[in-house]
Amino acid sequence: MRQWEKDQQAQQKRSTETQETSTSTPAESDTPQNAEKHVTNATSVTKETEATHGQTGAAAEKTETAAVHVSPHGFGPYPEVPQDFINALGTPSILLYQKYGGGTPSPNHELMQRVMIKLWKQGRTDVQSAFMDGDRVRVHFKNRAYVKYSTYKTVDGKEVRYITSWRSGKSVSPPPPPQPGNQRPPGEEDISPGVELIDMDKEPGIDPYEFLGLN
Repeated sequence: MRQWEKDQQAQQKRSTETQETSTSTPAESDTPQNAEKHVTNATSVTKETEATHGQTGAAAEKTETAAVHVSPHGFGPYPEVPQDFINALGTPSILLYQKYGGGTPSPNHELMQRVMIKLWKQGRTDVQSAFMDGDRVRVHFKNRAYVKYSTYKTVDGKEVRYITSWRSGKSVSPPPPPQPGNQRPPGEEDISPGVELIDMDKEPGIDPYEFLGLN
């Protein structure tokens, strides 16, 4: 068997192992179908690279002319991912797909990662993860939580607001559950100081198509 064929097989094996063991950029499950809006006119681009160790002759020439992966969902060429982003959050699945192929990230998953990468490039290096909320992306930042509220009335008629829903990144702990003998639901007074609470009913989140210029 020629050397380049051996190298190709070895690269495919490394690709499979990498996808099974690499730490992917945090992005939570995506559920809504209405966010899977496709953009047409995606263009193919090429990238010239040096031959890797063990590649010679035809193999090197093949690498130089190989097409860089573009989004299979019509979002265009994949963005460049800063190394400090990878160091902090892990390798995005769209970058693994770009390098090795294999499982295709879903449209929503790709949109979330693109939003996070762009925010990072804009200086928001406190991003941690993201999730889809309808057709919008909500990004978890350090010391921020997304909440929903409701109200109840005490026996003396006072209206009290409490938290009914909570989502946050790894840097923020959720409010403690009610203790035995105290059924008062969690409120803002139960949240650690310095945590910014975002009311999901008032703050709509990021429109990924507008933010990324995909309209």
